[in-house]
Amino acid sequence: GIDVRTSRGTIRSARVVHAAGHDIDRLFPQVAEEAAVRRCRLQMLEVAPPGDVEIGPAVLTGLSMLRYGGFAETAAATGVRNELAATAPELLDVVMNLMLTQRPGSGGRPGSIVLGDTHHYDRTHLPFDDEHVAELVLREGARLLGAPLSVRRRWRGVYADSPRTDFLDTEPFPGLRVVSVTSGIGMTTALGLAPTVLDQLF
Repeated sequence: GIDVRTSRGTIRSARVVHAAGHDIDRLFPQVAEEAAVRRCRLQMLEVAPPGDVEIGPAVLTGLSMLRYGGFAETAAATGVRNELAATAPELLDVVMNLMLTQRPGSGGRPGSIVLGDTHHYDRTHLPFDDEHVAELVLREGARLLGAPLSVRRRWRGVYADSPRTDFLDTEPFPGLRVVSVTSGIGMTTALGLAPTVLDQLF
């Protein structure tokens, strides 16, 4: 078995899965180094719906074609990248993926629009958000929606990222698995990755 020492005592288990997202390097620096794991910081904004607009679907834009592998490998994505490099290279600099979705409303009023996002990569990040980056998101969001936007809340996320793999799944010691989604697709893949790993364990 394996002893896991925690602040509440030691737990002994036949198998252990360490799935702590971007904090792989805290306990397993060698695993993080081998997979070139770094942290991606993203910024998103929650804005008032201009004119009380109601938007049913989630909305992706041409910038999304550059973020996701299935799109990014197409000839069309190359055209999009070339156009942005010529007309708005600052969006490529902050790795913008302009997308939005609307939260549920209440009291007959439409919900806020969650708008984002941008991506910055480093081993660790400063605790400050960059207002210039937020201004770019607001500028592009206003252009997309055709109206100035008013910020209600700001949000920062951090997730594990690796230029080598989208999924880190390794066994540094017998019975111990270190698992993390190491790209921006964690929310859409984690619920499939988790049962796959557990099925392999048992």
